[in-house]
Amino acid sequence: SNDIILIRFALFNLTERYLEREKILRPIEIYFPAETTIVSATFGEALNTDWHGGADPVIEGNLVRLPFESMSPRSTLIFNFIAKGDITSLNVRGETSEHGAIKRIR
Repeated sequence: SNDIILIRFALFNLTERYLEREKILRPIEIYFPAETTIVSATFGEALNTDWHGGADPVIEGNLVRLPFESMSPRSTLIFNFIAKGDITSLNVRGETSEHGAIKRIR
């Protein structure tokens, strides 16, 4: 099909502090457009941090909820999403106790 898309979604800890999973107040959620079908969501790779093999991302309709995971300073976690449909926008939500709301960067 021509409308199958691979999305590489990265989480960056741009701070100089270790982000502990206990500090995550609200899990990171990615909202896709309503007409999008999420075929799969999997962990891809970790850069400058360890992946502890936590739970897989959870798909609920057009929402993907990422598992709680600790991150080293200046590190990246990358997830792979396979989606069907026109991906025109993504909304991201999440919150930590030390840094507040997760911010989307482009």
